[in-house]
Amino acid sequence: MRLNIVYPLLGLVLLLPTVHSGQTREQPLQEDQLNQLVFHLDQFENDQFEIDFYPAMVYSDSVYLLFPKVVPGTYSLSNFGRFVQDLRITDASGKELKYKKIDYNKWVIYEAKTLYRIQYKVDDSFDDPIADQDIFRPGGTSFGDSLFLLNLFGVAGYLEGKKDMPYRLTIHKPSFLYGSTALESVSRNPTTDVFEAENYFNLHDKPLLYAVADTASTMVFNTKVEVGSYSQTGLLQADEILETSASVLMAIGKYLGGNLPTDRYVILSIAENDANALSGFGALEHHTSTVLYMPEFEKEVLLEEIRDIVAHEFLHIVTPLSLHSEQIHGFDFYNPEMSSHLWFYEGITEYTSHLVQVRYGLQTPLEFLEVMKSKMDEADLYNLDIPMTVMSRNVLDIFESEYANVYDKGALIGMALDLKLRILSDGKKGLGDLMGELSAEFGKDTFFQDDQLFRLIEKHTDPSIREFLARYVEGAEPLPFEELLAQVGVLYIEETTQNQIGFGQLPISFDPELDKLYIYYNTDISPLSEELGLEVEDRLLSLNGEELTIDNAADLFGKFYSTVKEGDKLSMEVMRKNKKGKWKKKKLKTEVFSFPVTVRNSLLMDNDLTSQQQRIFNGWLNL
Repeated sequence: MRLNIVYPLLGLVLLLPTVHSGQTREQPLQEDQLNQLVFHLDQFENDQFEIDFYPAMVYSDSVYLLFPKVVPGTYSLSNFGRFVQDLRITDASGKELKYKKIDYNKWVIYEAKTLYRIQYKVDDSFDDPIADQDIFRPGGTSFGDSLFLLNLFGVAGYLEGKKDMPYRLTIHKPSFLYGSTALESVSRNPTTDVFEAENYFNLHDKPLLYAVADTASTMVFNTKVEVGSYSQTGLLQADEILETSASVLMAIGKYLGGNLPTDRYVILSIAENDANALSGFGALEHHTSTVLYMPEFEKEVLLEEIRDIVAHEFLHIVTPLSLHSEQIHGFDFYNPEMSSHLWFYEGITEYTSHLVQVRYGLQTPLEFLEVMKSKMDEADLYNLDIPMTVMSRNVLDIFESEYANVYDKGALIGMALDLKLRILSDGKKGLGDLMGELSAEFGKDTFFQDDQLFRLIEKHTDPSIREFLARYVEGAEPLPFEELLAQVGVLYIEETTQNQIGFGQLPISFDPELDKLYIYYNTDISPLSEELGLEVEDRLLSLNGEELTIDNAADLFGKFYSTVKEGDKLSMEVMRKNKKGKWKKKKLKTEVFSFPVTVRNSLLMDNDLTSQQQRIFNGWLNL
């Protein structure tokens, strides 16, 4: 039984304790300027949990309930409202209010002046049955008995006109789960956590990871770096993630002048032994945290990937989180407008994430050039006739399939711009100096006009830089790698033919059910792989008599490439389905031979540099 006492003249509603799903819990006072959310993780069942939303008081006859269509840092439609189930909207006495669903993410609520509570259950995005609407896993949600990944934009909505008001989030949880987050904590006890956020943007920007506690922290310059980790099989520990992350954050701190732009940074890491993990791994940045999602495979490779990912995500603190246009500053979750400058937000960030590593000893110059070569190779696979500004503006629809090129061609624009600036200044100034000057002029609390970025860059550099941006970013001319790299003593060869031995770019994934690697398509395999008889869906058992596992594959293939010569015997054992659909072992054999391969984008270092080349090269890579 519930007793309601209403005080309309005070602008609030007081409700005494009520029975909720088998537990007695006090319902909150409804406030004029506060949105309140209550998550019931401790009542998780059927892959759902229940949410109570007590919005700030409404003074209009109707109001819209909204969920994000797109969120910052992602460049595709997510439509998070489609995960809402069993929506129930009531006044303070429990009377149901009428509402109408407009689309995936929008409902209109009638009699809104009496609105008190919005109740619903929510599904997680990891189990989304609609394959063509698959959500990038680091930007999604996952619910389970031992793990809750709560990207809050995936579970929490807002009322139109109320999202700039503060939020209080109460989470009821099993006592064995610990919540890692950058949210401000009001109180914590074994079964209930309470957090606060300045507004909906601040709330959505600080995800939570609830799991059995595996945490670590350290100071990097002025910043407390914290890690909360969930690893399905226990392969990856928080202290290991912290160690590899701290090294690259230290390099970034040096690059930024000995100071990091936040006093706290939280890394939320999920590693799963899952067939979808290889295709879904990556990260999503936030102002003071990042979510990593990755498959569990060889630890050394995994930690190296984490280092690169953390470098990229943390550097988003510079752009777009601090340095951005009006489209980012006033982001519209329901009806977003895209900026023309994804090359700037993602490409400059990706390039800088590798530059800081070579400048401060985490990569060698040769390793750095190899990364740049791989980006040249990947960029060749996209439509080279689309200017990056045009692609960026239309990334949600027309050019959605071209988006990932911001990490390849966008990074190469960053390298070319950095080189151009170093050449103009005889090695003294580069891209980092430009970004520092632009950040000092703007900062996180203001923005530049989208169509003025190139003029701003020109103001801080040289008229020739404006011409560069017009030709290679607004236009689609091929970047002048040969001309620019020659001035730092690096020889660029666009295309040549060489004889090689190898399997080609074996497209390998992982089958957790059989605990085996497998080939998932055959587009990039070599003539040697074809002669050997490798086929799509083959599960790989051994290479030259040595068992192949997810943990040792890199070592075994590396050993093969470092020792193989023409005429050697080559054998692989695989499992392959027969006509009846049953797995059968099959041994494949051939003799090793070389074959001609077209090699693109070769980068060779000259050991005999002029004094000018040496100055620019040293300024570029901090040598």
